[in-house]
Amino acid sequence: MGDSVRFFELAVFNYIIGNNDMHLKNFSMIKSEIGWVLAPAYDLLNVKIILPQDKEDTAILLGGKKENFNITYFDRFGENLGLNLKQVNSVFSKIQAWQTDARAMIQNSFLSPENKTKYDEQISKSASVFDPV
Repeated sequence: MGDSVRFFELAVFNYIIGNNDMHLKNFSMIKSEIGWVLAPAYDLLNVKIILPQDKEDTAILLGGKKENFNITYFDRFGENLGLNLKQVNSVFSKIQAWQTDARAMIQNSFLSPENKTKYDEQISKSASVFDPV
């Protein structure tokens, strides 16, 4: 998987989980035997649970804004990264399967019952942006 696809996948993932603090300083590059590559992801958490007063959905501007997105904003973001439609749709197609795993992890976590519910609601709301029309 190329770095552009991985970056796009991380942006979609962070949007879905409510990590509206995923700014560009939370992405790093490392030098490998093939050259500079995107480092493994870190600082992946649901900030909306911690700071519910922060209404932004992302820290990265998509189409000049940080909230109230529809799928078109993510389509354009993928296009701006140089991805083709097949690559963008491949990321979108993983969302439904990922939600099942995410919900299981949330239920097995140490979060309070209230925060488990909030997290599940966040995922449902944000992932619905990517539901087929």
